[in-house]
Amino acid sequence: MKKTLLVLVLIAVYLTPLEAQTVVMRRTTLDLETNPHSIALGESFVARSTPTSFFTNPAALPKISGFNFFYNVRNDNWFNPNDDDKFYTFGFSAAVPIGRLGFSFNKYKSNLILTSTENPDGIGTITNKTFLFSYANSIVDNFSIGASLKFFNFGVDPFPWIAKSFDSKTSIVIDIGMRYSFEKILPSYSATDNLSLGLSLQNFGTDSEFKLSPEQKLYYKNKLPRYLRAGFCYELNLLFFNDSENSDLDFFITGEYQRLLNPSSFDENYTDNLGVGFEMTALKIFSIRLGGIIPQDMMRIFNYEKLNWRYGAAVNMSLQKLGIDFPLDISIEYALIKIHSFDLTWIQLNKTNDKLHTYGLSVSYNSNLF
Repeated sequence: MKKTLLVLVLIAVYLTPLEAQTVVMRRTTLDLETNPHSIALGESFVARSTPTSFFTNPAALPKISGFNFFYNVRNDNWFNPNDDDKFYTFGFSAAVPIGRLGFSFNKYKSNLILTSTENPDGIGTITNKTFLFSYANSIVDNFSIGASLKFFNFGVDPFPWIAKSFDSKTSIVIDIGMRYSFEKILPSYSATDNLSLGLSLQNFGTDSEFKLSPEQKLYYKNKLPRYLRAGFCYELNLLFFNDSENSDLDFFITGEYQRLLNPSSFDENYTDNLGVGFEMTALKIFSIRLGGIIPQDMMRIFNYEKLNWRYGAAVNMSLQKLGIDFPLDISIEYALIKIHSFDLTWIQLNKTNDKLHTYGLSVSYNSNLF
């Protein structure tokens, strides 16, 4: 019941008439990161190139090869550890003759407890979904550009007070991004390195509109968050054994600045985020990650204007290293998000969870499909 009260308060805030346009819908599948790799690095992923980083910057795609499938789950049960609130993402990226392609489907689902004559069991759901299609290509050596097309909608089933379901209109937005890399900064035979710079603009397009019932003439409208993201990634690869085909130790240092470009009166003081991250990978198998983010979060889930730490790890298994002549890699990833304790006594709710868990599985076929 306490969780339901908070959800109803948040829904009421989102019910903004078309003329006012005073609310920005944040923490949806459009902008909340589900990739454990990015989360563990403080969500400073705009300059990093991995098979899953096109969610942050589509221009990161040209560095990938073959075909890559991924599935991520991010728990969002900050109300209570027993709640089943989750973000889900699955998708793929692939190298094709005309460039690089990416696709993902992101979904959020939360149970809503409401009882009514039409809904005696009292079970409802809040959902939002995003379909994302990305394309990128290299313009010249080490410089790439990309774009993403997204389709977003949300709904409540049943909606409070009217015991009916509703879905928003499908919003269409785009991302554009670019990435540039400086190769071989250090003059060394036992080490290679590069510095990458990334920039992306996210979620430019139509806003979210919905009716509470087909008979209603007035549309409600909320802004979708538009972001500027800029950052860097420095990579250092060390080789200790001359007969090794790959580097023995890999280090990554990342940083990112993120700004909300269309704040409303509710969150005009909560526009800037800073993220940093560090990663070390041994023998291309074991990875440990440490990151932090300084958020401007209106919901105060994190320490406001302070560095909030995240932690992560990954295990990467190559069939070829196991003696199987097939170019397939499997990665299992995990990240831990610490949550700040904050006061919700104004709605008689005491937060009982102090951390969130995220999980990821990716499979890469490291050979050209075409």
